[in-house]
Amino acid sequence: MPTASPNAYAASATHDIRSDSTLSIAKPSDVAIGDLMVACIGIATSNGTVTPPSGWTLHAHHSTSDWVIHSIFYRVATSADNGSPSYAFTCTGGPYTEGVIFRVTDFNPSTPMDTPYTFATGMSGSTRPNAGITTTEDYTL
Repeated sequence: MPTASPNAYAASATHDIRSDSTLSIAKPSDVAIGDLMVACIGIATSNGTVTPPSGWTLHAHHSTSDWVIHSIFYRVATSADNGSPSYAFTCTGGPYTEGVIFRVTDFNPSTPMDTPYTFATGMSGSTRPNAGITTTEDYTL
């Protein structure tokens, strides 16, 4: 790993909006073994759950008072991902779900997600402020 190189955001999968309990999200097409995949899931409810496919790790889960659940999961791609065109997340409690998976390269595999989850406050209507991210180590999110 080169010193002081930033993480490289490499690709994004399409999102999927559904009203049933299975949220199927396409794997970014250029994922290679060893890449970090990060899944961000939202549910229109204040008391729902998100269950990831096998091999995904929960990084953060947050429920808001305005009927939104946010969950972030991550996974380092292995050879088992070669045959997976998409990933199915089980979502309960809400009429609508939405998700995206993106791929990151040049990250620290021992601590790919070191940033604590900070939910932005001050939301109103369609205005959503950015909470920002400050990592504590190089090559981490």
